[in-house]
Amino acid sequence: MSDDLGCERFFAAGDPSNKDVGATIASGSFLHDGMVVLPCSSTSLGAIATGSGSNLLTRAAMVTLKERRPLIVCHRETPLSLIDIENMRTLTLAGAIICPTNPGFYLNPRASRRSWTSWWARYWTC
Repeated sequence: MSDDLGCERFFAAGDPSNKDVGATIASGSFLHDGMVVLPCSSTSLGAIATGSGSNLLTRAAMVTLKERRPLIVCHRETPLSLIDIENMRTLTLAGAIICPTNPGFYLNPRASRRSWTSWWARYWTC
């Protein structure tokens, strides 16, 4: 892992508690290429969309958006409520990429492994 991505500094800091909103990874001075929230619950989706920095995950996501770095949010729950849809809209307008965790079946895959391979390919190109 390259230090210019901040990975070595992150792992050297140990495993920060989710309550530690002052952890290195929640600072704008922590250099990285972007953040992926995978999986993202509706609770976390709403907290990120409303700017609630009440835990390390939501604070780091907020800072990622503030610093104009890529934020990919992989929402895990279905069916979607109107609240989920509005939170996704809010995050999209703020610059996040919404990448649901459901596989695509439009290619008519013959095996579930193929559909998940397709999803991973789409996820990595976000």
